[in-house]
Amino acid sequence: MTGRGIVLSLTFLLSLFWALVTGSREVWLVALLTGALLLVSLTQVLPAALCLHGQPRLSDEQVTRGGMAAYVIDWSGRLLLPVYVRVTVADPCAGDFRGLDPNAGRICAQRFIRPWKNAVPMRIRVSTRHRGMWTITAEKIRVRDVFGFFSLPLRRAGDKAAWRRTMTVYPLLHELAGEPSAWSESTEYNESRMVTADYGESFAGTRPYRDGDSLKRIHWKQTIRTRELHTRQYEQASDTEVTILLDDQAPAIFLPGYADLATECAAALAHFYLEHACRVKLLDTRSGGIALECSGAEAFAPLYTQLAEVPFLPAAAPLDRLPFPYRTVQEARMIVAITSRPSGALLAQLNAHAATGCRTVCILPPEAAYALPPADDFPRVQRVLISRPEDVRAGLEACV
Repeated sequence: MTGRGIVLSLTFLLSLFWALVTGSREVWLVALLTGALLLVSLTQVLPAALCLHGQPRLSDEQVTRGGMAAYVIDWSGRLLLPVYVRVTVADPCAGDFRGLDPNAGRICAQRFIRPWKNAVPMRIRVSTRHRGMWTITAEKIRVRDVFGFFSLPLRRAGDKAAWRRTMTVYPLLHELAGEPSAWSESTEYNESRMVTADYGESFAGTRPYRDGDSLKRIHWKQTIRTRELHTRQYEQASDTEVTILLDDQAPAIFLPGYADLATECAAALAHFYLEHACRVKLLDTRSGGIALECSGAEAFAPLYTQLAEVPFLPAAAPLDRLPFPYRTVQEARMIVAITSRPSGALLAQLNAHAATGCRTVCILPPEAAYALPPADDFPRVQRVLISRPEDVRAGLEACV
């Protein structure tokens, strides 16, 4: 019973008592009216609390950061009178990660349900401001009459696990423009990847016929269309490897903003280099091993999912070394380290790799670069400072 219902109940009891004592018609009328209101309200809310059934779902189980998503409850059940349903949803993605506001991340919504409706959807918009896997659940469900006198918990709510739904928020993908600077100046390299067709290679397009090309590789449709001989081109496996080191640990004060920044940088770089026929190797700092290795534009999907699901943990100690053996990256033509806890020792290792002809880049937030040695101490390491996910495209296009 709500505060309003308690006041009405006291009014009913006092008026009934006074009517019995005095026999006044006016007092009897007040007692009857208040009693009727209580009875109608109870008739509304009690059957609804016993018979109403809700089926939760997500409008989208997979969404990009900043996109639209909703926690939807489809209500059904036989009702005698209309009622209100009030739901409190726990949305950890919208929570206060610093722990200053315990009520942050809780969304309250209310829906008016008519008795003649068979299925009534209730949409509660949830936050997608951070990438990751988030479990959304209905914590409290109460049924209230239209007058606001009674509020009862839903009896058919069942197990709390039945109300949990997991939403995967993918990092925002920033598409980078231009050509990879590591080989854009070498036309011989670009042409070496495109060869006359051999079995086992993937089709990449056509080019004008050259002396020595096999007649079996003639693209006849293109030849008839242009009235000139054209040969099929097939793409060989690229010998260019780009290694992306994703530091999946960070000082607690940087989380979860750093996780968004790091994964969006990694996604943009991986997508860019896979589109340019490079092999991409993704490594993480906790395992010190290869999280994923792929080549070809079609291989971006599993890597993108990996970046959405990888958990980030708090860590205060600086990253003072590359957490993998040299043989893991000895074939890499480019190493990109993404971290929020760099150190001079880490830059020294990257600088040593650069001395072997490997291009090295370190991506970090500006606040993490204050305690580092001057850039002149490690001239072969390109530092890229990116403060917000909105600056990812501009920052990365200067280093790819």
